[in-house]
Amino acid sequence: VLQACDRLLIENPQDCEIRVLHGDEHLRLGHFEKAISEYRKAADVPDYKMKATRRLARAHFKAGDLSSALTRFRELPVLENEDLEKLY
Repeated sequence: VLQACDRLLIENPQDCEIRVLHGDEHLRLGHFEKAISEYRKAADVPDYKMKATRRLARAHFKAGDLSSALTRFRELPVLENEDLEKLY
């Protein structure tokens, strides 16, 4: 999945859906800094801000950075049950 995302992002670096998927795969593999980087890039695009910020908060949490996770969760206009469930 990482290699496919890498290729797709070379062709279209502005594709936020691929960028989020790339971040998801890095997060799954425990590559927290790489996941955080991808989510930050996607969060810069207004249509992806909420989706990417939600994932960014989870990535910070999984990386053990609780302060940054809480900051990102506070940026969300609405918390969903899913957000809280991911913390346990």
